[in-house]
Amino acid sequence: MISAKILADSVNPQGDRLTTMVVTFPRFILAELNTHRMFSRNSASSRAIPFEKMVKMVEENPFIPIAWQKDHKGMQGNEYFQSETGENVHKLVEGWLDARNSAVQIATGLHNSNVTKQLCNRLLEPFMWHTVIISATGFSNFFELRCPIYEIDDEKLDTLNNLVTFALNVKIMGRKKTRIGNCSNGCEREVHSRGLCKNCYRKLHYEEHERNRRYPNGISKERESELGSKKINSYGYVLIKVEKGKGFNTRDWNLEHRYVMENILGRKLHSFESVHHKNGNKTDNRPENLELWVTKQPKGQRPEDLIEYAEWILKIYKNE
Repeated sequence: MISAKILADSVNPQGDRLTTMVVTFPRFILAELNTHRMFSRNSASSRAIPFEKMVKMVEENPFIPIAWQKDHKGMQGNEYFQSETGENVHKLVEGWLDARNSAVQIATGLHNSNVTKQLCNRLLEPFMWHTVIISATGFSNFFELRCPIYEIDDEKLDTLNNLVTFALNVKIMGRKKTRIGNCSNGCEREVHSRGLCKNCYRKLHYEEHERNRRYPNGISKERESELGSKKINSYGYVLIKVEKGKGFNTRDWNLEHRYVMENILGRKLHSFESVHHKNGNKTDNRPENLELWVTKQPKGQRPEDLIEYAEWILKIYKNE
């Protein structure tokens, strides 16, 4: 039968809860469990089980569906066979067990023909139970997507969800585990990390990332008005807070690499000049890492054009 048992459970000071449990469920839903990447899993393998033991497990304790869904289009239906309406669910169970018997018979024949257990055991998997050790910090998404609530004969059956939720709140190592509660931002969502739900945590993480990116030296937004404060623009270049109108400064925030080069040359850079970072690091604005580049090019390749361009270059940079 489906079961869940806690092996270890802990909560760190930030409110992150890590739970490890051993869960038993029908083998054929293992693929659905494996689609959840938030789980760390250590799973049993039917290939490693001796064939005789496998047959005994399937004969003595086979998996039998507790809900028989009617044929439907798409991946999930919502109509089930109901015994109270005269639908013979008992015959469906008998048919399932007949299929089990046929699978055992065929697998036994293959085994007697010296076929490896790795193939013979595969025929029995639809009728077996499977055990997995799972570690995760959250189960709510798994419950919502993979644990349906069946309504059969006016009775609600919420299988794995109820069992695992119960296991998460039982006594562990002599103490009762308390619930972490809801998001500290006032949301009704389950806590994911640092006392926040997933949405609020992602927002906080993004804000911290942006703050560290824009203020690499720890300059807060409140200190932006201080001269010499630095931040990173959207292109990855460092901006420095300067006194507008003083020296070569025509704006409050200047690109630091151009600002440094202007102070080295003692003049404002021309529009056709650029500052190149020798090591390729846009934030390394040490004078020895910067060099002046000229982006203006001659209009053509005729000798007179080249002479005119050379004279223009000498005129601009002769005294530098």
